[in-house]
Amino acid sequence: MEKTKLTQGKITAYGFLLFTTSLPAMLQMMYINVFMTDNAMIPAGVVATTLLVARIIDFIFGVLTGPMVEKIHFPWGKYRSWLLLGR
Repeated sequence: MEKTKLTQGKITAYGFLLFTTSLPAMLQMMYINVFMTDNAMIPAGVVATTLLVARIIDFIFGVLTGPMVEKIHFPWGKYRSWLLLGR
């Protein structure tokens, strides 16, 4: 199989896809702070601590799964298979 270099159009398409899929998540994360403190009446410190713990856990999983993705090779390709399995 011949390896080809990615074109600028494909790179832009992947970047646009990542932007459009993460935009709703960003809006939800911004709104959850307001909702938890104003509507659910949870103290701001508790909300901040909960979200901080979630970010730390997300960081740890990212550090642990990165090498796993690099070392495991599926027949569909190195990264494409993880994208397909993650959906």
